[in-house]
Amino acid sequence: MTTRIHGSKVILSMMIFCCLSIAGIAQTVFTDNFNRASISPGGTPSLTLTSVNTGSGSSTISGSSFLQINNGGSAGRSYVHGPLSGYDSPFTGTLANNQNIVTWTFNMRYNRTTVPSGFDNGNYGTAVVLAASTSTFTNGNGYAVVYGGTEATKRYKLVSYSGGLDANANITDIVTNTAAAPANPNNYVSIRVTYNPGTNTWALYFRDDGNSAWSDPSTGVNTQIGSNTVNSTYTGTALTNFGYLFNYSTAGGQNAQFDNFSVSVSTDPYLSASVSSLAFGNQIPLTNSVAQTFTINAANLSPATGNITVDAPNADFEVSNDGSSWFSSTSIGYSGGSISGATVYVRFTPQSAGAKSGNLTFTGGSLSSPPTVALTGTGQAAANIKTWNVNNGNWNTAGSWTPSGVPVAGDIVRFNNSNNITVTVNTNPATLSGLQFLGSGTVTMQPGGGNRTININNPGSGLNISSSSTVTLVGAGNNDVTIAFAGSGNYSEISGNLNLNIASGDFGALNTNNSNTTVTGTLTKNGGTLTSNAANLVFANGGTYVHAMNGGAIATATWQDGSTCRVTGVTTTVPTVASFAQSFSNFEWDCTSQTSSVSLIGNLTTIRNNFNMVSSGSAVLQMAISGAIFTVSIGGNFTQSGGSLTLNTTSGSATVNINGNFTMSGGTLTRGSGTGSINFTGTSVQQFSKSGGTISGSMPFTVKTGATVDFGTSVLDGTSATFTSESGSTLITSNNAGFSSSGNSGSIQVGGTRIYNNAGSYEFRGSNTGTFTTTSNQVANLTFNRSAGVTIDRDFTVTGTLNLQDGIVTTGANAITVNASGNISNASSSNYINGRLNQVYNSTSSKTFPIGKGGNYRPVTLEYLTLTGTSTVSTEQFESALPGTLPANTNLFTDRHWDVSQTGGSAFTYRLTLDANGYTPNGDVVILRNQSGTVTSNPTTTPNYTNSSGLNAFGLFALGSDCAAATTANAGPDQTDALTCGLSSVTLAANTPTYGTGAWSIISGTGGSFVDASDPATNFNGVNGNAYTLRWTVTNGNCSAFDDVDITLNANPVAGITNNSGFTELTCTNTSVSVTATGGATYSWDNGLGNNANASITTPGTYTVTVTSAAGCTDTESIVITQNITPPAVPGAITGPLDVCPHVNTGIPITYTSSPAAGAVSYVWAVPPGATIQ
Repeated sequence: MTTRIHGSKVILSMMIFCCLSIAGIAQTVFTDNFNRASISPGGTPSLTLTSVNTGSGSSTISGSSFLQINNGGSAGRSYVHGPLSGYDSPFTGTLANNQNIVTWTFNMRYNRTTVPSGFDNGNYGTAVVLAASTSTFTNGNGYAVVYGGTEATKRYKLVSYSGGLDANANITDIVTNTAAAPANPNNYVSIRVTYNPGTNTWALYFRDDGNSAWSDPSTGVNTQIGSNTVNSTYTGTALTNFGYLFNYSTAGGQNAQFDNFSVSVSTDPYLSASVSSLAFGNQIPLTNSVAQTFTINAANLSPATGNITVDAPNADFEVSNDGSSWFSSTSIGYSGGSISGATVYVRFTPQSAGAKSGNLTFTGGSLSSPPTVALTGTGQAAANIKTWNVNNGNWNTAGSWTPSGVPVAGDIVRFNNSNNITVTVNTNPATLSGLQFLGSGTVTMQPGGGNRTININNPGSGLNISSSSTVTLVGAGNNDVTIAFAGSGNYSEISGNLNLNIASGDFGALNTNNSNTTVTGTLTKNGGTLTSNAANLVFANGGTYVHAMNGGAIATATWQDGSTCRVTGVTTTVPTVASFAQSFSNFEWDCTSQTSSVSLIGNLTTIRNNFNMVSSGSAVLQMAISGAIFTVSIGGNFTQSGGSLTLNTTSGSATVNINGNFTMSGGTLTRGSGTGSINFTGTSVQQFSKSGGTISGSMPFTVKTGATVDFGTSVLDGTSATFTSESGSTLITSNNAGFSSSGNSGSIQVGGTRIYNNAGSYEFRGSNTGTFTTTSNQVANLTFNRSAGVTIDRDFTVTGTLNLQDGIVTTGANAITVNASGNISNASSSNYINGRLNQVYNSTSSKTFPIGKGGNYRPVTLEYLTLTGTSTVSTEQFESALPGTLPANTNLFTDRHWDVSQTGGSAFTYRLTLDANGYTPNGDVVILRNQSGTVTSNPTTTPNYTNSSGLNAFGLFALGSDCAAATTANAGPDQTDALTCGLSSVTLAANTPTYGTGAWSIISGTGGSFVDASDPATNFNGVNGNAYTLRWTVTNGNCSAFDDVDITLNANPVAGITNNSGFTELTCTNTSVSVTATGGATYSWDNGLGNNANASITTPGTYTVTVTSAAGCTDTESIVITQNITPPAVPGAITGPLDVCPHVNTGIPITYTSSPAAGAVSYVWAVPPGATIQ
């Protein structure tokens, strides 16, 4: 019956094309073409859709093609709804929080031929609910596109509704125009709706597809109905549902049809400004106007981190990103590709007279079509700028002004006085464009001749009191003087001081209606009048209102963070109590002249930052009266330095919730006989300090759940006061007595009851915890935070975290137990338990016990390998030896032992790990256990030799070693051979003990000693020629071993040679020499004489014999043999007388001569007997 587009993939691709062609890149967050048999589930992503009928209608999928809601025999409403939470990111049901333009496209049709009259009972009307606050469309609020209403020409329109789509009166038109009326009531139509979250701007687009079929709504729906319209009625509300509704009567066969519903969120880089224009009115050239502000939001910026540049259009305007530094251009930094509510400041600084304008622009972040903000203003002509030029004088005197002349309408009037002056306003001035006080003196303005009003009308800077100026408005002569505003857009700034005084019943007055007045200085009401409301008077950061009068009313204003309301002038009459029903930032009561007690009757309920009670004179400030029930919320600090503050009187309930610090140095804090309390309700640490003052009456102090109060060394007292800490609260004390449940010790010393919650947490920064009581000794979290350590004075059972933040915790006779649900943090060698620590096991698991003693932190880890029931394991470290007799061949580390026990568990085995830091083992390490006096050895199994597994009984534990296998001795090789010949000292070579120590001793032999008897490689000094047996003994605790070595210091032999022949020269006749070697067991001759002691030498030379003793020691001796075997010389012929007779007896010698003989070395003459040779 209709021409349709089927298939989710086709619809998706067409939707993307639509978004590209109309709004750039978009993310489809939900689409539904109803191409299925049943209503639910449906769509992409798949959602649960629910049908609801209040009449006899029904909802079906028609022909697996579109949704159709039919009427029935009874009138009513039928609808189908689904959850917005099922939409894909980045959509959010709080429409204003979407980061870019949201677009809805869909088809609708109403099959009746008569126009629908709307949503009253019995009428006809159809709706697509874009977003609703509830799944029940007959109540709640939301946005919808509807067909049917009370207008003459029925049309499709965009509406909001309140109280449900069940009455025309509940509907408010947002966009409506006859252009959205189809040619026939039952024609097929396509709809597109866009919403810009940056400006809360809606737009409606419509297309009449004729009377036969729908066309694709994702493209070509370009006819805008009406214009862009701002509506934020529910955009800040978390809307939860969407859907389709048919309101019907009883005519047969009536229905509403819906198809191709799709929602997308643009992912283009996007920026929106909260305004489209700013008007600054008249401004004196070369001066700065009061700043105006707007905010920007942006999404999908690229790159993800960068800056948006804001450019002023020309030199007449300046911009800022902080309101203090001004330039022609400023930057708004962003990250994550988005900006949320960043403030842009703009001021008008005309460079000359005349009209000024231009567009403020945005660049950066890959923005393609950023908005602009139109800026306008006028530089005031010099003739219209009037400056006061006298000291005291009348307004209506021409000579009081420069240029001369009384100010006329549109003029800007300014005062630049440096001295104090009085201006008598003796006429009703013309309406001014601006009133400026720029000097350093005080300007007092008083009326003359009647009530006087100075009106200001300028859509820019109106009233400006600079930070150095003081202005006093005061009545005179039964007349008042008033500063007021006309028109709209008057921006006023009070940076200095404005005093509203009274004189003889005549007022100085300020009326901020028709203005945007911001106070950053001081506005003092000294008896004058102030007309204002929260929309037109703002006390900004640093701004102060002083109520310096008796009675009257507190200024009605917006009190921004950092502003202060001070009440100083009350004496007997309270200011109008309803005027205290505001949300103040800081509030102070300082009425030194107060003589009568006054009550605020429970109207002061909201102080977002600090409350300061300074003085109430001789009287009392009552927060409420009898019977009143009220709560004061103080978001910051409560400070009382004086005065008497009473929460209530004889009945009623007065509660003060403090989120910040409590400081009391003077005054009295009390309550009557009613109920109520001082509650600590902060979410960060609150400091409690009391150095003076009195807490009287039965004042309850309560630390509420989630609050943390640090009492420091202060004391919370009060004779009848009570104290309660709630579950989930945290108490911190630096008092050396901690907390107590009674008596005058510790941080809490109230005279009434003291309740310390066992589900609360406690932190101790003093020396002791005190003996305060909690049920079953339980606490939630327990923190110790004192470098010098903390001693506990009671048992603690921790259900949360035991935080050993700083210092050693000494338990003494008490113990700390950590429940199975708890844990321990920040343990270290300087932060541990000195004493008994218990932990609870309810299953097989491993827990470490951070215990120590005497400066030695040696934690224990116990892991249950099997366990039945709940076991509480108790541990304590002792710096002493394990008692009991050790098993054989076992050594003990005597410095330390641990007491480990358990209760409650059964059928268990466990693994125990001990800390061996400081232990030098002397064998294979074992864990020794003393159970009922019997010490057993348990082998260890881990590389750090401190883990013993499979234990099934508890007791005292220590570390030791199995010394048998680790104790060996080796004295080294014997030294009895020739290597010791002639020596009296040798170097020994015993083994170095792996464990234990070694020692040398002499078993046999005399005259010996060791250089170092404990050195395995020491020198042994003995007597040469003696033999020794030496012993090397290794002692390892209860185990020892030894080994002997033989040492012989062998003497060297003395070699000798006996010359048996008696000569050493060989001659022709002495042809050999006989020798015998002596002194050894064996002999060895060189030169081939052999190895016998006897030898015969027949040739000359040096002969050496080596004599070897039985031990192999040697000595040598040598003999030198020479030879003389030259042939006889042959004498030559002898010449001389042959006849000697004539010479006989003559006494005359006869001479004979023989020629030399070759080779002769000597000559011997032979003569006859009787002859002599001379």
